[in-house]
Amino acid sequence: PTLMSKSRTQVRIVCISDLHSLPLPSTLPPGDILTVAGDLTEGRPSQLLSRLKELQNLKSQFPFIFVIGGNHDRALDDKCDSRDAPIYDDQAEREECRRAFRTASDVVYLENSGVEICVNGRTIKVWGSPGSLATTRQTCFGYTAGKDAQDLWAQIPADTDILITHGPPLGYLDNDGLGCEELRKALWRVKPLAHIFGHVHEGHGSLVLQYDEVQKNYEAAVSDWKAAIMEDQASKEAGKYIPRHLAPGLANRPPFPRWPDGRDVTKHGSRQNKPEETILVNASVKSIPPLDPIVIQI
Repeated sequence: PTLMSKSRTQVRIVCISDLHSLPLPSTLPPGDILTVAGDLTEGRPSQLLSRLKELQNLKSQFPFIFVIGGNHDRALDDKCDSRDAPIYDDQAEREECRRAFRTASDVVYLENSGVEICVNGRTIKVWGSPGSLATTRQTCFGYTAGKDAQDLWAQIPADTDILITHGPPLGYLDNDGLGCEELRKALWRVKPLAHIFGHVHEGHGSLVLQYDEVQKNYEAAVSDWKAAIMEDQASKEAGKYIPRHLAPGLANRPPFPRWPDGRDVTKHGSRQNKPEETILVNASVKSIPPLDPIVIQI
């Protein structure tokens, strides 16, 4: 990413994700950019089109609105048509839904793609992906661990400033190990100013990565933990990746490594970073009561 001097004009980003069937928050904080990191609805074309209109109506509040899909937004993924369309008899509606998102005015829909914008006199490069780690590629926008994951995240341009993905990176705001290791590795290559995601609702919050020895040591411990879990699974599941919350034998697992003391995870308020740091945001709002949007500045 382009490194800015400390005098750079700040860009304020309002982050939400995982609305599912919830209404949009009645009041959103002001910002230059609104990001919605997937699971916009429960996936039917009519639900998605309604959500798109709601987001378009926010244009007067946000100069830029970026949206990606998630694993629940099935009508946005044409790979889901063969299963879903015969059930609901809605092939035409599904195609129209995708066309509406891809050609929408006032909302930028990203699907393993990126754009360059000018905001507050700065050029900002944004790249988004609806992908989340799954046991099978039959999952909506799902990808599997290993080469599938490597190929997906290799697509992120090295000069990306704002990265938006549905799934989290391994070890960060991912409810102790539900995130993707290859996505975490991609952060070291790209070092975006911000990485915004959701998917794991329990991980709501933000933290700052500094790409230092403390972070390296923590990530090495997380990778060792994951390798031990995978080895245990391999003997039971013939090597198939099973997300932690679906796997048997949780009680016998080693404890997940602790994020270093003094590096806080913030649940509320605004967060700002320095050049060469990345603000990570799990922007999930799905909860009872709904969680607040997270605001960051880059």
